[in-house]
Amino acid sequence: VIGQEATLSSKSEVVRFELKLNLGNDVSDLKSLEISDTFDKLFQIVGTPSVTIDGIDYKSNGHLSVSKSKISYRFKDGFDFEKVKNKTLVLNVQARLVDNVSQKILDKKFADGKISNNAELSFKKESLDSNTVYVQLPQEKENEPIVELQVHDQNSSNDFIPGQDALLSRRNEEFKYEVKVNIGQD
Repeated sequence: VIGQEATLSSKSEVVRFELKLNLGNDVSDLKSLEISDTFDKLFQIVGTPSVTIDGIDYKSNGHLSVSKSKISYRFKDGFDFEKVKNKTLVLNVQARLVDNVSQKILDKKFADGKISNNAELSFKKESLDSNTVYVQLPQEKENEPIVELQVHDQNSSNDFIPGQDALLSRRNEEFKYEVKVNIGQD
């Protein structure tokens, strides 16, 4: 997620998470470094993640581990961190929602109905958490119940025209109300 929050345009949309780590100026006592991100089980990682510094592929300089919902990158033992001081490591990961995720499920699991995610950096026997980003489902308009009311006089056709009134020719003339309800899928 580039920025702090993303709203999906569809449930099948692939989301790109970009983890950036500024390696800083003081790398002299850095012996190891690992960045990892464990996604909520509502997401699954898709595609092949990339690890770059200044646009150069750095996968071969470390160990990239990818499972269904977790990714981690650890520099190889003995890596010379002087080569990357003052540079930014960028780990790009794509994920998508697992099937059958609904807003109802999100509302039960997350107070604000948004999926939260943050990465973890481990170095010098310490751990730091990244900022938290959020992913929100699209509006489920296609799944909301829709109620449509129509009225027909005896002379009108069955083709209802929105905004058109049924005209009765006498007070005791019969007319028909037609109520259509689309329940949706959820």
